[in-house]
Amino acid sequence: MRTKMVFYTNDSTIFKQPAFKEDQREVLYESAGIIIDMDVDWISGLLYWIEKDNGHLYYVHESGPEVFDEQLTDSDITNIAVDPHNKKVYWISSVLEGTENKYVLSAWSMKTKTTEIIPTLLLSKPSDLEYDRLKDRLLWNDNDGHIGMINTDGTGERKYDTATTGEPRHAVTVYKNFIISSTGENRQFDIVYELDKQRLSVNLHKGYDGFVEDVHVYEKALQPFDLESCEVNNGDCEHVCRKGSERKCACFLGYVLNDDNKSCRSAVLNEKYFVVLDAVHKALYQVDQETKAIHTITIRQDNVPVGLAFDPKRKGVIWVDKKTNSVKKITLGSSDETAVMSGVDNNADIAVDVSSGNIYISSGRNISVIRHSFHLLTIVDSTNIIANIGKIAVMPQSG
Repeated sequence: MRTKMVFYTNDSTIFKQPAFKEDQREVLYESAGIIIDMDVDWISGLLYWIEKDNGHLYYVHESGPEVFDEQLTDSDITNIAVDPHNKKVYWISSVLEGTENKYVLSAWSMKTKTTEIIPTLLLSKPSDLEYDRLKDRLLWNDNDGHIGMINTDGTGERKYDTATTGEPRHAVTVYKNFIISSTGENRQFDIVYELDKQRLSVNLHKGYDGFVEDVHVYEKALQPFDLESCEVNNGDCEHVCRKGSERKCACFLGYVLNDDNKSCRSAVLNEKYFVVLDAVHKALYQVDQETKAIHTITIRQDNVPVGLAFDPKRKGVIWVDKKTNSVKKITLGSSDETAVMSGVDNNADIAVDVSSGNIYISSGRNISVIRHSFHLLTIVDSTNIIANIGKIAVMPQSG
């Protein structure tokens, strides 16, 4: 499908028209049933839909007119989503067990005409289904208010608690790292940014007070006709996927590629190295004095280090974290990051007494010492000091 075509329905009739050209609207298909969900394969130009109270999947080419009919189940199908590159249709069916409906997630192969069930635990009352090509996963809105998701291989099932409201949801779609979900509350959309799990609530138009029943985002770059090796799940690379005829993984600065050619690691140097703070990349490194090779000191990604000290005797790296206004410490080769003091200002400075392991911290008009046992003691207070203390240094042999 090479044209910018929009498909929509009024329950019984499917219309098609070029985007933003209402005067060119055409009837693609008229049904005797009630159409409840649709999705399109932009590669083949096939439009798929389901109808109320049956287990059939219908599809037609955008040029029409022949309609194809596949019975997938004896149960009612409630939602569908299409994966054009792998030629699969994912669907949810409703099965009555006692007095309650149980929902089942399945996949139907367009190539082999076979069906497989994808086991789920969080599918309670789904109201929409969407396929995310970039992460090869399925997302759904649930009428209990949460957004659920699962990888197409059945792993990684989870829900976004930050998007759980307890009120019904209707449509869900995804755009890069944004999940867009419509809701029946006093706003039209919740937008979740996946990198920090923050939620933004917006209204599409102040004069429109109804809920949005369905929504899709289309962008030429996100609906390619050919699938490159790096397109899905970053090519299974932990850090960087290099595009080309074959996938090649690479690592961020300070890391090296493991033998699996996918994951990355940072080596720990034991001698002849510098410990360096990179304020631009908000990172800490070891630098080999001879080869100049750089090795990342792994700290939490949300750190903003602005001050640095090193205890070579105990391999302790100490820094001031601007984001949390705290002093933190980690031992080389360890992942156990510890906050040793909180409440420091952004201009705080640190120094280490290598003989004892004590950490000296200047913050404001105070100098404090944290002994090796993490016991805090203020040795210089603000009495008779009219300005903030700046840089400090320790001379252990003189006390």
